[in-house]
Amino acid sequence: MQRAVADVQDNGNFGINYMIEDIRKANFSADKPIIKSGIPFAGIVLGAGNLPALNPPVTATEMTKKEAEGTGKQTNTSSDQLTIQYFVDRTDQYDCEAKLIPQNSYVLQRYFILNGDLRCVAGTYPKAAPTATDADGKPLPRTLTGFTGNGEIVIRNAEYMRILFAVSDDKVDGDNISNDPIPADGLVQKNFRYIDSYPTTQPLPRIRGVQIGLLMRSNESVGGNAEVKTRNSSSFNVLDKNNITVNTVDSNLRQVISQTVAFRNALGGGS
Repeated sequence: MQRAVADVQDNGNFGINYMIEDIRKANFSADKPIIKSGIPFAGIVLGAGNLPALNPPVTATEMTKKEAEGTGKQTNTSSDQLTIQYFVDRTDQYDCEAKLIPQNSYVLQRYFILNGDLRCVAGTYPKAAPTATDADGKPLPRTLTGFTGNGEIVIRNAEYMRILFAVSDDKVDGDNISNDPIPADGLVQKNFRYIDSYPTTQPLPRIRGVQIGLLMRSNESVGGNAEVKTRNSSSFNVLDKNNITVNTVDSNLRQVISQTVAFRNALGGGS
């Protein structure tokens, strides 16, 4: 049992901290020091308005979205997907697939669950817009390199992922906390919004941070431990999402871990 507990905690915490290192870079060199849908180069890719014209274009299925998981899911509910972007002005930086990032490039990174593992796929495009134009005189799109396939495993045995946004200036049902810090009891204070609850019309809340919840599974079974098997046959709560059940009731230990990350590059004023 102790070995299973250590496996879940070490694997989950190490992996989620690795994710956070890149997530904290989000929104660096965006058009504005805030994150909303429609803001070019914003740190969370919510829609086409957060991206320049790219070739090939980023599809809606590759952006941040709820319940994005398809085949191979391990739970009764599909996992969410988080797509971020950040700017790199150095020559010694690597993306989540361990690929060297070209200097003065934007990096796209998509985090998702596939077959019980949390994976990341990365791509880059240049900061500088092309000077060439098409036959109609319109600037050609920037070239997107990579951002294909299933990427690399970031966290093994992550069966479910839930994403919440930490928001402010939310006139819909939030507390309008403006530049105040994200409260520890933000869920109670309604400062956290689920992806599907983020408004599509003005006024749009600013996204100040992200909360990540994972349902983790130990790599090894704890044998004939009846308590663990009974626990696996019931439901789990991941952040605000209740009644998550696993598709295979086994004797592997499961535990929910979570982290809240503030976007240090998205705390400015403006609208």
